Amino acid sequence: PLVKTYLPILFLSRVDYPLLTYIIYLPAIFFLILFWFKPKAGTALLAGLFGGLLFYTYFHKWVYFVVVFGLLFLYAILFRRKDTARVKNFIFLLMAMAATSIPYFINYFRLNNFSGSEDLLQRLSLETCRSINLSAWPSYAVYLVLAVLVYFVFYENFQLKAILYWSFITAAFIVWNIQVVIGYVPHSDHWPRAVNPLLFMMIFDIVFNFFEILTRRKAGFKKLMSFLLVLSMCLLVAKKTVNAAGFLKADGSLLQKYSLNGDVLESYGWIGKNYGDVSVISPSFITSIYLAGFSSARPYLPWGGVTPISNFDLENLFLKSNKIFGVSSEVLEERLRDGKGIKCKSGCELPYLDSNIKGTRFYLYQLYFMENKKDGDRNIPESKISELLARYENLNISWKDSGADFAYIGPFEREFSAANLDSDKNLSKVFDNGSVKIYKIIK
Repeated sequence: PLVKTYLPILFLSRVDYPLLTYIIYLPAIFFLILFWFKPKAGTALLAGLFGGLLFYTYFHKWVYFVVVFGLLFLYAILFRRKDTARVKNFIFLLMAMAATSIPYFINYFRLNNFSGSEDLLQRLSLETCRSINLSAWPSYAVYLVLAVLVYFVFYENFQLKAILYWSFITAAFIVWNIQVVIGYVPHSDHWPRAVNPLLFMMIFDIVFNFFEILTRRKAGFKKLMSFLLVLSMCLLVAKKTVNAAGFLKADGSLLQKYSLNGDVLESYGWIGKNYGDVSVISPSFITSIYLAGFSSARPYLPWGGVTPISNFDLENLFLKSNKIFGVSSEVLEERLRDGKGIKCKSGCELPYLDSNIKGTRFYLYQLYFMENKKDGDRNIPESKISELLARYENLNISWKDSGADFAYIGPFEREFSAANLDSDKNLSKVFDNGSVKIYKIIK
């Protein structure tokens, strides 16, 4: 806490993941452990309920938990058949989880019916193969060491705990290589997000048992370790507090860096208040994302990571959004090449503006081009860039034909186009606060 730590320092600074997902994930872990040691109907219901709710939080978490449940259930029916209460309530747990997850699978099958669903899955880094993930060998080594420690520390006196921990470890290895069975996996590097909380719990339990042995032999050691543990917890909370408190009286430059332009925010509020659910066209993906987040308007140009349309249809919307704002072919090509060659015009120190210029490939294709992965980068293939430029040259579009209701031009759009729309007879200016202009498309 003595270090000035504004924003992205602690892992828990992210809101969507992990803070929101942990609201479900931590209770799911707790009730699973509670059920394993007290296999009653009530604990089974709670474990199944929160296990089912994981389907609505994070893909890797629910898949990992389903594998854990499967391993524990397999152990119960193979080696604990005489423990009828455990087997019976475990079936009840699985039924509760299945019932809770029904809406998820309804939406999943509905998504699969969209023509662009396959492209969407590939944009989300759908890695297709049937081979063991050897790149995760450091994780495998940790799992092996933990499995051995669990045996020596717990198996003799706490067999149920050892079986539970081995299930966590075995499930971790399985999910890392689930592509061997089903042939694909999205974001294979995200499995630690599901596995690591349980690994840390096991490590803490092992260390705690080790310290318990030491405290029996050395007087005063227990008090010392208790003090250090409490101190560490206080420092962690203090570090987060310092991080948050820094914004109570933050200097202007800091607030400006992490705040949207006031005129831009005003425009989002205005269009949401006065027009509601309307389609707004802009060549900027950042405008599309923030417009959807800060107003009830619908962006004409969607973000590729959240829309179930095909790559071809998404490319068409991108090309049309640029063409109608007069973006040159040269600038379009620079956008497709991660903004190389585009010089920032204003507010260049703002992190979101950097993404506006350099993020076209990501917002359009996400992680689609696996074959071009090199040093963590996935460039758009030259053949695809040439194809898009050819389509752009032959593209003709009018405001009326676009299908949008409003045209939006602000600081993000001016990084790509200097178009003056005031004199366009097909547009009627309805908002102007100096930085942002909004035009109603005359149909």
